[in-house]
Amino acid sequence: MATSLLIIFSTIFLGFVLILVIAYVLQHTLVGRFWAPVKQISAPSYPKPNDELLQQLEMIESSQDSGIDYKPCIVTLLDGRKIDCVYVVSTQPYLKHWGVLPENDKGKHFLRIQDIVKIEESPSRLPPKIANELYQAGESGMGYCRFTLVFSDNTEQEYVTGNAIDFVQLPAGKSNSDVIKVLPHTGSGKNYAQGLKYYWCLYD
Repeated sequence: MATSLLIIFSTIFLGFVLILVIAYVLQHTLVGRFWAPVKQISAPSYPKPNDELLQQLEMIESSQDSGIDYKPCIVTLLDGRKIDCVYVVSTQPYLKHWGVLPENDKGKHFLRIQDIVKIEESPSRLPPKIANELYQAGESGMGYCRFTLVFSDNTEQEYVTGNAIDFVQLPAGKSNSDVIKVLPHTGSGKNYAQGLKYYWCLYD
């Protein structure tokens, strides 16, 4: 009887030791690192615009997409150059929506807020009402939007763009004020125009 109990306790003890050894090995291997909690990567800090730039930004009507306010702008840089088609956006809503900073995304162009001395509404933006209708309609497929713009002379132009849709190529002789209607998720996808090159500018 005593021998049987000794065998049982020895087996339990060896099993406990084996569990501890396995736990130690897992903790100090790639498996352990894989299972370990992922550390939160904090976003870098961007400068805050001065009061004058903030006032200029407030004057621009936003277009809105899933909790993020876009300010489609034309900006003047320190060296006097004017850059059109710029989204000036607060950092945290941008990160929540897009997931990666523009300077870390090879597909995006960006400007630094500290290089900007003046912010104005972009003359190249779609009317906010039109843009908001498209944002509310959502993407047409994974990573793209397809839609048709209708102009005041009843002509139409099809578009295929990414998910930021405020800046598009207009037909010759047309301006954004000529756009009277948008038809989301329409078009053949053949004779289409695209979006214009644009920039991101983030601030805290």
